[in-house]
Amino acid sequence: MTSHASSLHAFLNKTQKRPTRTLSQNFLIDSNIVRKLVGVADVTSQDIILEIGPGTGAITKVLLETGAKVIAIEKDTLLADQLRNELSSKRLHIIQGDILDLDLNSILPKSQKVKVISNLPFKITSPIFGKFFPLHEQISTLTFIIQKDIVDRIRAKHNTKAFSSLTLFTQFYTRILKSFDISSNCYFPKPNVKTSALVFELKKPLLEDPSSFFKLVRSAFMHRRKMISSSLEIPTQEVRDSLEALNLPPLARPENLDLENWLKFYHCFEDDLKT
Repeated sequence: MTSHASSLHAFLNKTQKRPTRTLSQNFLIDSNIVRKLVGVADVTSQDIILEIGPGTGAITKVLLETGAKVIAIEKDTLLADQLRNELSSKRLHIIQGDILDLDLNSILPKSQKVKVISNLPFKITSPIFGKFFPLHEQISTLTFIIQKDIVDRIRAKHNTKAFSSLTLFTQFYTRILKSFDISSNCYFPKPNVKTSALVFELKKPLLEDPSSFFKLVRSAFMHRRKMISSSLEIPTQEVRDSLEALNLPPLARPENLDLENWLKFYHCFEDDLKT
């Protein structure tokens, strides 16, 4: 851990930079974790990597060592400028900007699918999921470091309190390939939350336009303590009859249905929900 920690502090001292809380800047300083992250992402010299928030370049340097091409998006102007000075490689393209505002079609190559890697800024996890999960035609895998409480919701089983609309959203678009936990001691400054790394493989969704499906799911989970038949703008008896026809409990709550059953239930009302 020493080499990464000392190089980080040298970088910060040279630039008179201090980690910015509003940008969720918690920099990885454990070289073993950085290499493990790149390893589970299965990066090869044939890959094109999109890195979100490279910070001081700890992950970027290891990515370049693999021979991969790297497109790095950094919101912090000072860090983006410093990375251009520190890392000189024809295989590295640094873009200064907010990943949530950028048009990905102008960034992602047309020639092959990319792999995305990020020590994800905690505050933008959900918007990043929303922006990247549907892009199975342009992205093969996403390797993200995420807050542990969000990971627990993502991996939750139905019939548990942690099962949520986020769980269903993640399962709809992805399958999880690998994961590992990361100690807060691996960061500077130490975050106040526990973190884990997850590798998502994007898959082709089962619905061409899932917007009305997720509107239904979110409506139900907004009132998760209520029965589904009481939380939707659909006549109560129609909901109960449909659940019963699917061999599901007519008094079921949102967390009682897994993704497969939520899709079956949606199809019972699909035409009405789309109008």
